[in-house]
Order: sequence, then C-alpha cells, then structure tokens
Amino acid sequence: MPNIGQGCGLAFEDGYVLAKRLGAVERRSDVPASLEGFYRERILRTAAVQGLGRMNSEVGGLQVEGPQVEGPQVEGPQVEGPQVDPRLTLG
Repeated sequence: MPNIGQGCGLAFEDGYVLAKRLGAVERRSDVPASLEGFYRERILRTAAVQGLGRMNSEVGGLQVEGPQVEGPQVEGPQVEGPQVDPRLTLG
C-alpha cells in the first residue's frame, strides 16, 4: 500500500496524464481508446509504487540511528520561483 504522500503524488501524476490524453481527443468516439491508453501508460508505475510502499510498510518498524530533529530540513541549491511555506508541505 502506498503511503499517503505516495498516493497523493500518483493522483497528481494521473490527473496530469489523463488531462493530456483527453485534451488530445478530437472525437467523442476516441475517448474509450484514450482511456485504455491511459490505463496502459499508468499501470506499471502505479503498481511499482504500490509494491514499494508495501515493502516500506513491512519494514517500517526498523529504527534508524542518528539525531532526531524536528521541523522541515531544507538543503540544496537555491532556485528562483514561487516560495512555499514549509509548514504546508507533506512529509
């Protein structure tokens, strides 16, 4: 089973791919084929994430040694773009 964040991420991906596929449909009669293509395109990715999530759940009881910190930890290069309040992120 995917963790909550993984499932949310897949939902966003699904929405994007589905909108892209349906946006390319020119005739109503092409909708079923577009939906079938969506299924074929997404099934391997979603199955892989589900399988990895299940493995994470099974080993989730393991403890990682090291210092415990609270709050978001942000590292990496600074990039320009919209600023997001770290309190609003999942994780």
